[in-house]
Amino acid sequence: ALWHGLAFTDDCGGTGQEDRHVFAKVDISNTNYAAIQAGSRPADANGPTCGTTNQDCDIGEFEMTDVTFTNVESAFSHGSGQGTVVTMTNFAVTDSRSACFNFAENTIATLSGTPSSPSTMTGCNTNQVSWGGAVVNMPGSSAGSLTMVNIDIVDSYVNLIDVDLKDVTISNVDASMSTATSNSGVSLASSHASGATVVVSDFSAPDYDHGWIYAA
Repeated sequence: ALWHGLAFTDDCGGTGQEDRHVFAKVDISNTNYAAIQAGSRPADANGPTCGTTNQDCDIGEFEMTDVTFTNVESAFSHGSGQGTVVTMTNFAVTDSRSACFNFAENTIATLSGTPSSPSTMTGCNTNQVSWGGAVVNMPGSSAGSLTMVNIDIVDSYVNLIDVDLKDVTISNVDASMSTATSNSGVSLASSHASGATVVVSDFSAPDYDHGWIYAA
């Protein structure tokens, strides 16, 4: 049986509280929705929400170490949690039906492993939805950042990384398909454009049709 997953819906009042949500040595499996949802509860459209289309929601920072996600809709997803800070180290995502990570606008996300033990994503977007992939975000960002360091990705369907966050840093990220597959989507799409910075090193993703970097 599937359960809904966890949802965090309370605004911290703009105080930017650090260490509000701390996960260490945690496994989350078999969820109908995202394992962790920031800003609202998808299972209850009339339940509490946080933030609006014009105002970020300070849910508080998420710090996660040694965490695994198996058979989930997404490992981490937005409800209305714009501007959420997510830092995740030494993690593994296995079998995510849409994007492994589906961040809100203006999210500040850091996903990392180590050179000797990279974090892993295996089977992202197994339902092959057109917007899905390994890491995506809700379009409309005026700020935010994505940092991905020391990560191995296997079988991210359609797309790999597709974000419009302002600053993007990718280092030692390797993406491959377990069987010969030519995906129709992007290897890397960074769409923020004006004022953006993009720094990429040691990045391999040969099994995607195209990509783009808009950074001015």
